[in-house]
Parts: sequence; C-alpha cells; structure tokens
Amino acid sequence: MYINWAYDFYIDPTTLEPTTSTDDTFLFPTYANYGGPNYTAGVLTTEAGPVQVGGTNALDSLDALFLIHDTTGDDFALAAGIATMDTSQLDAEGQLYAGIALLAMIEQLAVDGQLDQVDPSLVTFGLNVAYQDIQSGYDGLNFIEALAFQSVLAYDLSVLV
Repeated sequence: MYINWAYDFYIDPTTLEPTTSTDDTFLFPTYANYGGPNYTAGVLTTEAGPVQVGGTNALDSLDALFLIHDTTGDDFALAAGIATMDTSQLDAEGQLYAGIALLAMIEQLAVDGQLDQVDPSLVTFGLNVAYQDIQSGYDGLNFIEALAFQSVLAYDLSVLV
C-alpha cells in the first residue's frame, strides 16, 4: 500500500545516489514518506533539485524506522530495527520493502567497512529475515502490485545485462 510505484526513482549503481537519469541506472521505488536514499518527509533530493512525492507523517512502523534513520544516519540501527521488527504487522508491500531495505542496509554496512564489526551470526540472521520478508511480501502482493514489482525487476535486470 505504501510503495510509491507511480514515481520513477532511479539510483546510480556506481554512487548509490538518486538521479533523474535513466542511463545505466536502477529503478527503485520509495516507500511511504521516509523510505529510500535521499528521500525524507516525502521529498526526494536529486541532482536536478527536490521533488515532492509524499507527505511528512510516518505512515507505519517501517516508515517510522526510516524517519529515525533520516535523523540519525545510523545504518546499523536501521538494519537492526528492521531485522527485529514484527513485519507481520505490515501489509505485503511493507514486508517486501522491509526485506529489500534490510539487504540494502547490510550492503551499505559492507561498503562502509562496518560489516566486519558485526557478529557474523547477526549478519546471517539479518539475511534470513530479509529473505523471509521478501518472500512473504511478494506472496501477498495483489496482481497490480506484483506486476509493478516485476516491472522494476525487469528494468533493473536489463541494466545488468
């Protein structure tokens, strides 16, 4: 319900920063009002300037974690928060996005050289939670949401090929 499928949001795979360019970039939708790189209070900041997409209130518990992350910048806290939250309280889109965001935070910790400071069993736990959230979220999507997700995957895979 809260994935912003209608707004095309692209990420430069070399910098992991949002861009308005569609050349060799990944399509990645934002979530609610705070989920996504350089996306806070419903505003996406790009190299072309700010783009208003949503509002200013956190819309669910996942969005609230993203709001806290936007305030603190603490990637580990966001990853831990997602890994330990009860995602069954989220709708299917929330579960799907939680799993993808958790994978993204684990990747970001690795890029930033912080993953080696985390107990490997916690990383394994996080990867398992992400997998379960993605699977249960995808299984619960309605037809239109599933098509939107498949469209994003198809676009992103075409960039990789």
